[in-house]
Amino acid sequence: MKEKILILLYILMMLSCNRETEENSILKEDFFNKIENNEVKSVTFFSNSDYAEVSFYNNNPNLKYTYYDIKILRKKLNNHKININYEEKEKTNQHIFSWIVSLVFLLVIFVFITVIVVLGIKHFKKTSKN
Repeated sequence: MKEKILILLYILMMLSCNRETEENSILKEDFFNKIENNEVKSVTFFSNSDYAEVSFYNNNPNLKYTYYDIKILRKKLNNHKININYEEKEKTNQHIFSWIVSLVFLLVIFVFITVIVVLGIKHFKKTSKN
């Protein structure tokens, strides 16, 4: 039962993260069209992810663009004199997931040791009566 609840919580967490990314993302064709139209102010690449954050001149909200080949993207950006920034961004999900996995692991060890101790005490009581 506990495993099912943990799996459900993990799935819900992943779905909520994906929904946020989809709402704030831009498609490749739209992104390249905005580059051609000189609407892109700057692009920030994050060292530990596969997306870049794009900011625009016309005060549109920043959008995320998922790239697959960074060399092609950099070449296109350099041809249009767009500011390129690099940042390291921590992935919160990884930290949360690592804490959950660690706690579950410790809980399993605790339950295992508790079961061994309880069984040992029961066995000791049986053998001491004889």
